[in-house]
Amino acid sequence: MRKEKVSVIINCLNGSKFLNKCLKSVLNQTYRNLEIIFWDNNSIDQSINLIKKIKDKRLKIFKSSKTIRLYDARNHAINRSTGKFLAFLDIDDTWHPKKIEKQMNKMNFENSDICYTNHWLINGKKKIFTKNKLPSKNMTYEILNNYPICISTVLMKRYIFFKIKKFNKKYEIIGDFDFIFRASKKYKFSVIQEPLTEYLMHQKSTTNKRLDLRISEMNEWLNKNKNNKYFVQFKKINLKNQYFASSYFIINKKFRKFFQSLVNIKSINLKLKLLIKMFYYLIFK
Repeated sequence: MRKEKVSVIINCLNGSKFLNKCLKSVLNQTYRNLEIIFWDNNSIDQSINLIKKIKDKRLKIFKSSKTIRLYDARNHAINRSTGKFLAFLDIDDTWHPKKIEKQMNKMNFENSDICYTNHWLINGKKKIFTKNKLPSKNMTYEILNNYPICISTVLMKRYIFFKIKKFNKKYEIIGDFDFIFRASKKYKFSVIQEPLTEYLMHQKSTTNKRLDLRISEMNEWLNKNKNNKYFVQFKKINLKNQYFASSYFIINKKFRKFFQSLVNIKSINLKLKLLIKMFYYLIFK
């Protein structure tokens, strides 16, 4: 059976601390027919100098002349790829050596369009993964109900990227959620329950640093994508976003805005949870 080329999309912004470990996990893949698209988003650290030291004919290096939003950068990187399949790896994440091989076998066997896997969550010295069974059917519902997919685990057929109008370049935080949601309406998913990616949580990660941006992006997305068919799931997402917004006010000691935000929350349980969090933060922080 012919092994199709897989384009690995790596976006980097000041990721020199993680670069060698990330690239090593790609270069050591047992699936060898890879094209590595390394997109440096105008880093000011040593990222571009470090990547140029790595000698492998599969590696293609691009550097942006200015820093752009993450999902705009993903689009630019993909536009320079040539593989029939796309895989994504953030610069601070790593892969199991057989990740791509196992996914390609899974997709060929099930004739699917997108495959994702379980992943390890690395938080300091803790290394955990969910033991809950990840879904591969009714994916639109599952994505809205409890988004199960880490972008660094995804392998997909390249044509999907162009069929569903790429990543939304306006997004910095929720672009993969939006993209996968749109893909779920048309394409078949496979899942590998085994954790084949390590996802690193750290204080400099975009989602920790820009909680306020995540909130505004999700509010915009909710207003744009309201669907009566999934009313309960959209309501659940909205409640979660309200929780994040109120938490943001607590963390930044904007208590007047915090109490104003409680007025719009209809869930009594959520209000109590937030009040407990506020008092905990006042006492212990």
